[in-house]
Amino acid sequence: MNTISILAALLFLLLVVSSIEAKTKQQLRNTNERPGACPSTNSSLHIHCRRRVCLESELKSGCQSDDACPGAKKCCRPMCSCKKDCVEAV
Repeated sequence: MNTISILAALLFLLLVVSSIEAKTKQQLRNTNERPGACPSTNSSLHIHCRRRVCLESELKSGCQSDDACPGAKKCCRPMCSCKKDCVEAV
């Protein structure tokens, strides 16, 4: 086999593997996300949140995905909050 055919085979293999990986990520995303949307943080009132750095412990508490929430609730980050919480979807 010459160098060009080896490179073509490797390129094809890389394309197949990346396609499989992309499909798997999409399937995982679809299973973890429930229908609906998080409540909008855009309101008619202009609210200034206190700026601070969120601590690591604050980020870990709460939910990580919609699967962790009961019923039809979604895992969202409320306005001015460091952690995500389960809230009613809109």
